[in-house]
Amino acid sequence: MCRGLWYSDECEWVMKESIGASGGLLCVWNNVNFVKLGEFAGDGFLGIDGVWGSGKVLCHFVNVYAPQDKYKKVRLWEELGNMVLEKGGCWMIAGDFNAVRCPEERRGRTGECPEMEEFNVFIESSGLVDIRLANRRFTWYRPDGSSMSRLDRFLMTEEMYSLGCEWVQQGLKRTVSDHCAVILKTSNADWGPKPFRVLDAWQQHPDFKNAVEGKWREIEVGGYAGYRCKQKLKLLKEFLKGWNRDVFGDVEAQFVKATAMVEKIDKRNEDFELEEFEVRQRQEGVQEIWDVLSKKEAIWRQKSRCNWARLGDANTSFFHKIANGRRAQNNILGLSCDGRWVEEPKLVKREVAKYFSALFQGESWNRPKPAGVSFRQISKEKKEWLERPFSTEEIEEGLRCCEGSKAPGPDGYNFNFLKFAWNIIKEDFVSFFNEFHRNGRLVRGLNSSFLTLIPKKHNPTELKDYRPISLIGCVYKLLAKVLANRLKAVMSEIISETQSAFLEGRQLVDSVLALNEVVDEIKKSKQKAFVFKADFAKAYDCVDWAFLDWMMERFEFGSRWRGWIMECLSTAKVSVLVNGSPTEEFEIGKGLRQGDPLSPFLFLMVGEGLHGLLRKSESEGLFRGVDIGKRGLVVSLLQFADDTVIVGKADGENVFMVKTVLRWFELMSGLRINFGKSSVYGFNVSTRWLNGMACSLRCGVGKTPFLYLGLPVGGKFGSKKLWEPVVNKFRAKLAVWKSALLSFGSRITLLNSVLSALPIFYMSLFLIPSSVISELITIQRGFLWGGAELNRKIPWVKWDIVCGNKAQGGLGVSDLRRKNWALLGKWWFQFGDGVGSLWKRVVRDKYYEGRCEVDITAFDSLRVSKLWKDIISIGGRSVRLRNMLGNGFRWKVGCGSRVGFWREKWVGDKSLRDLCPRLYALAANKEGSVSDMGKWDGDRWQWNMKGREDVWTWVHDPGGKYSVRTAYEFLSPEERHLDSQLCRLIWCSKRDLCVVCVMRWWRRLIIYFALAGKLERLNAKAILKYGEDTTTWPTAVDAQLLSQVSGGPSKDGRLYGIPIYMDPEEQGVSHRKRPSHTIPDNSVQSSQRVVQLQQTVTELQDNQLTLQEKVERMERMFFIMQGGMQGMMQGWMEGGMQGWMQGDVGAGTNGGA
Repeated sequence: MCRGLWYSDECEWVMKESIGASGGLLCVWNNVNFVKLGEFAGDGFLGIDGVWGSGKVLCHFVNVYAPQDKYKKVRLWEELGNMVLEKGGCWMIAGDFNAVRCPEERRGRTGECPEMEEFNVFIESSGLVDIRLANRRFTWYRPDGSSMSRLDRFLMTEEMYSLGCEWVQQGLKRTVSDHCAVILKTSNADWGPKPFRVLDAWQQHPDFKNAVEGKWREIEVGGYAGYRCKQKLKLLKEFLKGWNRDVFGDVEAQFVKATAMVEKIDKRNEDFELEEFEVRQRQEGVQEIWDVLSKKEAIWRQKSRCNWARLGDANTSFFHKIANGRRAQNNILGLSCDGRWVEEPKLVKREVAKYFSALFQGESWNRPKPAGVSFRQISKEKKEWLERPFSTEEIEEGLRCCEGSKAPGPDGYNFNFLKFAWNIIKEDFVSFFNEFHRNGRLVRGLNSSFLTLIPKKHNPTELKDYRPISLIGCVYKLLAKVLANRLKAVMSEIISETQSAFLEGRQLVDSVLALNEVVDEIKKSKQKAFVFKADFAKAYDCVDWAFLDWMMERFEFGSRWRGWIMECLSTAKVSVLVNGSPTEEFEIGKGLRQGDPLSPFLFLMVGEGLHGLLRKSESEGLFRGVDIGKRGLVVSLLQFADDTVIVGKADGENVFMVKTVLRWFELMSGLRINFGKSSVYGFNVSTRWLNGMACSLRCGVGKTPFLYLGLPVGGKFGSKKLWEPVVNKFRAKLAVWKSALLSFGSRITLLNSVLSALPIFYMSLFLIPSSVISELITIQRGFLWGGAELNRKIPWVKWDIVCGNKAQGGLGVSDLRRKNWALLGKWWFQFGDGVGSLWKRVVRDKYYEGRCEVDITAFDSLRVSKLWKDIISIGGRSVRLRNMLGNGFRWKVGCGSRVGFWREKWVGDKSLRDLCPRLYALAANKEGSVSDMGKWDGDRWQWNMKGREDVWTWVHDPGGKYSVRTAYEFLSPEERHLDSQLCRLIWCSKRDLCVVCVMRWWRRLIIYFALAGKLERLNAKAILKYGEDTTTWPTAVDAQLLSQVSGGPSKDGRLYGIPIYMDPEEQGVSHRKRPSHTIPDNSVQSSQRVVQLQQTVTELQDNQLTLQEKVERMERMFFIMQGGMQGMMQGWMEGGMQGWMQGDVGAGTNGGA
């Protein structure tokens, strides 16, 4: 039967009997390609070990049929995870797991979140890769079609994954079974040539800059300045291809050659003393190894595009994994086109080009324009300022603002290269800018770009499941960045307060706070209302250029500026990257390219058209928004780019008007609402009415709480469930990073730059519960110390020390509680700042009766929302918070019109009302401003402060602006774990030290200082209990701690001659005698070492010592604790990186981070 299933006699098999009608497992393999070495089985799985392929790779294959019972499933995950971690190597685990990883892998059923989490923990902690399912979403179907799930899959370790080129799973057709058969295969298809890109690693070569400069000066091209730039870059790229091949060379081959040379010399040194020239050769070889490793790291870092690790230490295997993972996630191995599955590369590229050329094709018909709708206008001065000539300083500022490591466009140059070679190419670029200012034209080919396709969902199968992102050439992108910087400076004059994206002083959480307060007001005031969350279909891709130009005309932009913008749009040409290879180039006739620096601001102008239509409807009485407070504030629209929410009274006229306004906006701008993905939420209305509205709009009915801009609206903000997405993101990131691939120093870098920043949006608006903080810290701690979920390691130090300032002996990892307080404190500052925004108007009208109050705690309403109450409450949680927030804000008086004379602080720490209560009681104008008072001028008192603005300041910052970083530092405790001068020595940025070296020093320092104090207590306790004869002391030393402290455990239970006592009654270790001959025969006995160590640590804590004296005592302490540390310290101080490596010989290798 097995041969019949295999369709060949060249097969072998093993099986596991079924229990009843289920549980049977069968493994069949080709006995030519795979040789079985053994087999193993357990409850729910059957596995085989063997060597596979021509490379004779040892592999482990496991066939899984997971039980339905969740407890048995958990035991199965633990058993499989332990086997993978213990044996390591190449593993492939496949079968019916009876579990899904996320809600998107299931339809028709809900719940079972704990099972999803347990399944994900098993995959992540075992270091397994989940291969993408290419052509379908589900593999199991209920017979009646009511539910379906993806229960069947292949999982493999990184080692197994690296054996194939492009792994992909495909589901076969389902016949009589309720499961689809799933096959796993590799793809070696040729997708065509890939564009050449300049590598950042080239900049490390000593001759690279001279080569670039020489070739650039040599190239002579005539014609327009734009054409000269384009052609010179093109010819330089051809030159760099040859330079890379002939000069920079193959780094892998260089590494092998240098390593072989050093190894050859080392072997000779085992038998003979090296000659002087051989010593030099070895030194040169070692230096070449370091140079090659640095190049490899830079190459793979650029391919992985890990911005956080730009200055971290080498993690080439990690960057390799990220690059491969990104490629696997974004690769298109096949597409569903018109109901047929296409895999042939030429056909796939043809379908991709056809789809996107149709998507960006312009429409030649006159769109209607709204009559009688008014918009804001820019001033004449700003109009002239926008069209002024370009200066070299402005161009260089635009260059500095561009992210250097972003993927390049068709020309192959990223902005790291432009910054590197700017002094060489500056003259030609400035000439191009001057030419563009004169004629407003871009030469052919200068505005070309690639479209790279980013999946919008898991397992995409159609082209609509991808988001096109533009990779733009460096010349045009620099021009667009300079124009965008100009445009950004005037946008606040023309964009209404309903929009909160991309503008200075406005942020994403503004709209979320405003919407939460609106929903809270609706609930508490019992208003019958609805919230309509609109989803625009491919918003950026469908913008009509004529409507955009009409909007710019209404905003009073000049004709030259409008001409520049239209030239930037109309000359664009694109080709789509399919697995790294471009399709044929085509022109576009509409849309804004995501990736163009101008696009965000141009889209805001388009979105202002919707605000104008809705505002016109309200003024005509055709639409009614929601009333806020008692002073007539009405909210009807919130926008963040294309994320739009419409709020209104729950009646039929409003519903009809919503649909009418959106339809008119579509006809005008080209932006179409995808009603199928939009949702409506009802408040204080019947289910029947809400369903009727949804039917009228042809949209879905949503439930509260819901997400807006990724943050919850209308939920219980103190609940742990609110923070589940943050916790899940933490775990998902760990699944990608795999701490085993990262050095300790890079895990610190990652914690500081990425992991601690994941909950920033949530913490910017919500007060984080203590239980959530504990859970997140557990995840952070496990990642830092390198332990997986199934194999935890013991932390070296308390988490409080890790979160301490580097100058205080910590590692600078963000403390989540303090970061949360610092972020929420920003609302206190912005509340007092008089700059207008919608959220402030909503909050003031709800809780402060519309007054321009700067004291955030002076609210009148008893019905304060939980969200706003949490923000206010942080001011009283500690003395530091009261000083930072309650007493931290002042007015710097300008004209005095915004500053309350009596009520507000502008003459010191207190208001005049508090300083002079009697005068205040007699004052006739208690609510007057400073400008209302005045001074004596003859027989009159006058103020003369015109031309100056009142400024709301924060006293803890020299510039008066509230800074989250400064607030976080202000809230940090002053406790010092190590001497500050020593810490500055270690973290000194001028030293040529990689992170791994710095972390080695920090680890030894922090543990030695902690150990020194512990030694004093333990030895005193031992002397009292066992006497001064140390040979009779029992031994119970934690081997792992010893390994971390000393570079290796002591065989006799001592730490390099220092007796470590741990009470056997506390540790559960039996009392035993130590033979006297095991005491090291050192010139300094153990008791003397303890005294010396304690004396040295005491001296180090003396603030009167100079830095050099402290370094000397550090050397003494390290010499006492561990032989060879003195050489390491001296090597570091004298020779930087090279001295470190030479001086580290006697320090052992177990201490490396």
